[in-house]
Amino acid sequence: MRSFGERRLGTAARALMAATLASCVGDIGSPEGGGPSRPPPPVFCGDDTLSLGAIATRRLSPVEQHNTLADLLPGVTFEAYAFAPQTTEHGFENFVANTGSVPDTHVEAYAFNALRAAAATVADPDGLARVVGCSAWETEPERDACRDVLLDEFSLRAHRRPITEAQRESYRTFFESVRDEIDFEAAVELTLASMLQAPESTYRVEASVSEGLDGWEIASRLSYFLWQSMPDDVLFEAAAEGALQRPRELRAQVERMLDDPRATAALTDFHRQWLRFDQMFDPRHSAKDPATFPEWTPELQASVREEAPRFVAHLMQDDATATLEALLTSRTALVDAELAAHYGLPAVEGWTEVELPADERAGFLTRANFLAGRGNAGRLSPIHSGLFVIERMLCGTIGQPDEIPSLPEDMPGMPRTERERYEDLTSPGECQNCHARINPIGFSFEHYTSTGAFRTEDNGFAVDASGALNGSDADGPVANAVELSERLAQSDTVLDCVAEQWVAYSVGRRLGRDDYCFVERVQESLRDSEGNVRELLLAMATSPEFLMGAR
Repeated sequence: MRSFGERRLGTAARALMAATLASCVGDIGSPEGGGPSRPPPPVFCGDDTLSLGAIATRRLSPVEQHNTLADLLPGVTFEAYAFAPQTTEHGFENFVANTGSVPDTHVEAYAFNALRAAAATVADPDGLARVVGCSAWETEPERDACRDVLLDEFSLRAHRRPITEAQRESYRTFFESVRDEIDFEAAVELTLASMLQAPESTYRVEASVSEGLDGWEIASRLSYFLWQSMPDDVLFEAAAEGALQRPRELRAQVERMLDDPRATAALTDFHRQWLRFDQMFDPRHSAKDPATFPEWTPELQASVREEAPRFVAHLMQDDATATLEALLTSRTALVDAELAAHYGLPAVEGWTEVELPADERAGFLTRANFLAGRGNAGRLSPIHSGLFVIERMLCGTIGQPDEIPSLPEDMPGMPRTERERYEDLTSPGECQNCHARINPIGFSFEHYTSTGAFRTEDNGFAVDASGALNGSDADGPVANAVELSERLAQSDTVLDCVAEQWVAYSVGRRLGRDDYCFVERVQESLRDSEGNVRELLLAMATSPEFLMGAR
């Protein structure tokens, strides 16, 4: 069913609104995207050296827009127009949000979501009172007062700062023209829709970049970094009072925000993107041979998908467990009946906290989500597993081959293990340039199937999961993926890589030379906290680099 705005405005007017948004968005611009490849160091990083990379005027990612609308319009429900998927840059969705051009499908999504959200607000008998702040609009003075609340108070929350006199006059003129041509409710609805899709709402605009961020801009940086959403009323009040420029009060705000459930949700979503929880649904990995893996039912897939964010959220809500070591080595798991059976555990009811067998499982890298996302129809790929560790946990790079040959089949009467077939595939000298590093890491996962089940035999032979970690400060042989995880958890190379991932995520773009000192300080903070992620975020959010305009 179309909203009031969609029905009243008609196709031509909706197209005009979408085109207006597209032109505004295009005028703002954004930097070139990319991944957090290791930036070349400057000559020197002293204690007073500020690392100030290029500023990014950042379009809200789909997750950020969803969260912002939910916080901006509490209690309002509507059928959202889905954003078309885009390829992410280095796995982070907010990199894509900063590409220069806006796809037509995204322009439509912004426009239609604004119209539908505004229509749902006005249609709700209590919507205007709850969202805009109008409790009555029966008389002309009451309607004028409601208009002023919309223009002066709701606009501040929608734009995340007080609007200018010119913006207010533009909104007021638009409101009055719609009220004269249609009625009061239409004026409220369409002015709401206009505010919701304005560039100041769909982008994180930082106009004070050359002088240093003002309190409103700091508030938005904090809220989107720690909550993936807009500031709350407490943060808005701190911004208005100038409190966020005072170190003690800033720290108190960050500590308060980290204790909010929204911080746990945002931490979990960072891990979803960094560790690629959704890769198990990539067509290359989602299809499993039903004859080989009859247990891979839709029910099990849904449980596997849900386990990963539950596991991370469980760790991140507590300062004592919000560590890289726990992420990689904790045997605590939250499982339902499907997962309990999959992991060979006693039956449970609902989602239950359990301990996994120490000789079979450790942290995330031995859980079904990671393993299913690196498997294909018939087998777990040691190549995909090894590449993930190198690229996402060691921040290494591996070149792509010109072509990938097929895995060799067994000779009649001469069965082999999957490991032996991969060793055969990658044995040529030109392959070993890369696979000498990939294979020893990937082979440590041989105890797992493409669905993440544990196995002790492969094609009638005992599984050989021996391997080695290489390319880190904790290099050495490992007996299996559990030992690999333990080595990774003790590696400063991994800590440094995680710090780089967080810096890249916080700025929403590829890291460059000017970011090196900031990266170095964040790495030092993470090492000093022994890998505590919540302490890392506190250090980052109160750092001079985070608060300066040029980034």
